[in-house]
Amino acid sequence: MIPILLVLMLAFPQAQDRPALTAQNIIEAYRQGISVPALLATIDSAAKVAPATEADLAAMRQAGVPAEVIERYQARSAGQAAQVPQNVASGPEDPRLKDVVRLVKAGLSEDLVINQILFSGEVYRPSVSDLLYLKDNQVPESVIRALLQTKDKAEVAKNGPEAKTLSEPKTFLSLIQMKGFMKKNAPGTLTLKEGQLEWVDGKNLEKNFQLQLSAIRMVWLECSPRAQGNFCYEINLETFNGDNFRFRDASWKTGVNTQISALYDTLKTYYPQIIFQEKVN
Repeated sequence: MIPILLVLMLAFPQAQDRPALTAQNIIEAYRQGISVPALLATIDSAAKVAPATEADLAAMRQAGVPAEVIERYQARSAGQAAQVPQNVASGPEDPRLKDVVRLVKAGLSEDLVINQILFSGEVYRPSVSDLLYLKDNQVPESVIRALLQTKDKAEVAKNGPEAKTLSEPKTFLSLIQMKGFMKKNAPGTLTLKEGQLEWVDGKNLEKNFQLQLSAIRMVWLECSPRAQGNFCYEINLETFNGDNFRFRDASWKTGVNTQISALYDTLKTYYPQIIFQEKVN
């Protein structure tokens, strides 16, 4: 048993400061009679594994090393190589992103983190390294999109919105205004005019109202994941004073979302100063 124990100690290093496990270590251990389960366990637990070259793989096959051991060694080597680029940099190129990671890891909701980003006045231009840093730290994609959006908003503020104006009103038919729990939803139409949205209630004209576009802080779509792509079934309009107006296509239960999608795209085209998002639940 003593020779085998020595082989295990020398051939299969566990500490980070010891040499990487090599194909030759595997061959020597196999020749000493180390069992296949022990070889597999050692490969899995090794701190470092040397790159598996074609010559190494050929040498192990020639020495009679079982195929499952060779495959495990090759897989561990490839997986280790794939992790290297993620750990090249100790931090982001933009040090402000460390604060974003801190907010996320502190347990703040995505909405709160996004609001902090968008209303801080900071402009972010994350590099590829920054994006990898954010991903490695489990920052949600919605937060990353908000960081990228600050650049777009800065360009709009600098150069002004695109020179696009409504030539005529646009009406979105067959909508339902969602009123929430214990309230009856209302059918009607929305008309987008220059500078405002006008709701015409289909049952009670006293419920008609106008909403100034300058009062809208954020527009987002509520979506659910589908195999063929996200299905966005509701548009939300949130004002700066906290009011929220929700609309769906009248036939949304049968998979129809043409009107709210058209409204979302139109607002995004003509009013780029508003914050736009898609939320997948």
